[in-house]
Amino acid sequence: MTDFDASSFSTKEERELLFKIVSLDISRNLLTSVKGLQLLSGITTLDLSCNRIASLHNLPLRLQRLTVTRNSIASLEGLAPLRCLEYVDVSHNNLTSVRGLPITTTLRVVILSHNKIAALTSPNNNAENVVMPPALSELRLDHNFISKASALEPIASSCSQLRTLHVGSNPFCSSKGA
Repeated sequence: MTDFDASSFSTKEERELLFKIVSLDISRNLLTSVKGLQLLSGITTLDLSCNRIASLHNLPLRLQRLTVTRNSIASLEGLAPLRCLEYVDVSHNNLTSVRGLPITTTLRVVILSHNKIAALTSPNNNAENVVMPPALSELRLDHNFISKASALEPIASSCSQLRTLHVGSNPFCSSKGA
């Protein structure tokens, strides 16, 4: 299986079943793409971990929990429409930026560990343009490429609810000569 396409469920009974589903786990299937997930309007929890997915577009709009660890995701752009998202785990991917992260009052936990993020800046390196979700209480950025503590300034300016921050195993955490 390389594709999952919810629209391929074509009978009335299959569609009725799809509308009843609130949690879907299609992890560990070597999927390269997922299609038709927006048709699953009742889904609030989705696990797409350990696949080969590169894009996060057309996801169910009512999603509250999304886990897409260990894929090939290089952009968070497809998450912007997810206004109900509370938890997102995009660890172990190919992210270099947090651009596209939904700026909602519901998003509380963001896990971006084991990516290639060097800074929390916009593409033109303007930290003032970066806004983090205001209700964020936990942010994990460990095992990335952040070389300066100052790269975390957007967090301080926009995350007043932040209680847990993981930044270990970034270059700025190690002492010179160690």
